[in-house]
Amino acid sequence: MSGGEKVAETLKPLQSQAGVRREATRLQRKATTNVRKAERRGASARKRVQRTVSRQRGQVVRAVKRNRRDAERQVKSTRDGFDRRVGEVWTGAESFAQRAETEARNLT
Repeated sequence: MSGGEKVAETLKPLQSQAGVRREATRLQRKATTNVRKAERRGASARKRVQRTVSRQRGQVVRAVKRNRRDAERQVKSTRDGFDRRVGEVWTGAESFAQRAETEARNLT
């Protein structure tokens, strides 16, 4: 079924005012039935939803804490590695400067 056929099929009941009224009545009946079902479920459904939400919230909180811990650990590791490399470069530059100074003294 192509897109145009789907649109035509969907709009078929809405071609006349009687069809529109029938469709609106049908949707209203369906909504009323769903509301009644939800009201019947009542407290047990509410408790189930609260348990589910609480469980999901706990999972999200644990995941966020774990991600934060991992990120902080990675930042610290990267910073330490960077500091170590800067120190190595600094030490190398100092030794190079000392050698150059010694060589310059030996030339004079």
